[in-house]
Amino acid sequence: MEKKEKGPKAYNLKIISVLKAKSSKESPITVKTIQNELNKIFYDEKVPDLKTIRSQLSDIISVISEKISLRFPSNPYFYGTYDTMPQLGFTIECCIKDSKGNYIPYKETDSDDCEDYISGEIGSEYKKIKRLTTKYYYYQHLLNERDLSLLIEDLETNNSIRSLELQSLIRRIASLSPVYMRNYLTKRYNTNNTNVEYFVLSENLKKLKEAISERKLVSIVKCYYNTDHVLTEENIDEPYLVLPVKTINVKGYCYMEAISYDQEADKSTIKYFRLDQMCIKGDVQKPNTLQKFQYRFPKDKSTLDVSEYRFPYLFMGRNETQRIKMQVSNTHEMLNVLYDFFGGNTDIREEDASSTWLSVSVTAPIDGIKAFAKEYCTEVKILSPKTLAYEVKEDLKKALELYENN
Repeated sequence: MEKKEKGPKAYNLKIISVLKAKSSKESPITVKTIQNELNKIFYDEKVPDLKTIRSQLSDIISVISEKISLRFPSNPYFYGTYDTMPQLGFTIECCIKDSKGNYIPYKETDSDDCEDYISGEIGSEYKKIKRLTTKYYYYQHLLNERDLSLLIEDLETNNSIRSLELQSLIRRIASLSPVYMRNYLTKRYNTNNTNVEYFVLSENLKKLKEAISERKLVSIVKCYYNTDHVLTEENIDEPYLVLPVKTINVKGYCYMEAISYDQEADKSTIKYFRLDQMCIKGDVQKPNTLQKFQYRFPKDKSTLDVSEYRFPYLFMGRNETQRIKMQVSNTHEMLNVLYDFFGGNTDIREEDASSTWLSVSVTAPIDGIKAFAKEYCTEVKILSPKTLAYEVKEDLKKALELYENN
């Protein structure tokens, strides 16, 4: 006689897998949909009935919300009875629709507690309404779409990872929240992908990788974005001679850390160059010269000069945008700054070839422009709107008073 199994099978992992693949906060799914998806995916097994799925969902939500898990006090690798369990990395949420059709959070425990105090006809009616209320469920990772996108964008600027390795790593990150990040699950990283062609396969990075691994000096020319936002080489007599050390990523930009030698001071220093604002002309093999490019990095990282490892953070506000007109000093540095802050949508004009000022017009958030104008106060003058120019002027007056009172 065949032994009959006691209790329901553990469907919880299968239910979680369906919710992870098919649901989101904006598109939760019903128990019936979960059952249908289980039938599609695990067609060769018996699918649980709706009551069992509801029961399993209730247990799953309870375990996650209360952080309940198996504990083995005798095993040092598990948490003790009174220790807080670590997060599982995701939650399963329940919601219902309100009268306007919006999804609102719903907690089973709230309604269950109420049932103890309701009896008779009112209690029966309440339980009937509860049964008829359609509940929706969805999977939500603790890292939201913005967090995951930020991680992926940082990886896309990493030049030390091969295309296939990059693709594999990004797919694994995207699989943490497949509904939101589905585009990354099928994204390919190769020579035909213009989004990452520069960062992964650019000539600069190829030359840099070789120079770093073989410890070669390279000659570089700084570049700047001209008034048409086209990358242009600086007009200099002699390229910079540097010894590349490594590349680092800051705010989505890739920088080269290199040792530069000052012949007049007879001293080596660390300098940083942004990869999209430089051009590597070639490697230079001068054994005698290479000996001068020596820089001792402190073993104790606490003694590092923070300013050497920090770059200006782009700040743009989130309030209403407005058309701003301003004067900006006509230098290659400020042209690059304008490009970094406002991209290619900035209207930049030169009054004449010898002009020391640029006429700049851009649509941007007011508080962002205000911060920009104060940060580069010796290089920027707001012309309109007049109210914004006045506010910046008053803030600069207060700043001057702080220094004059010292």
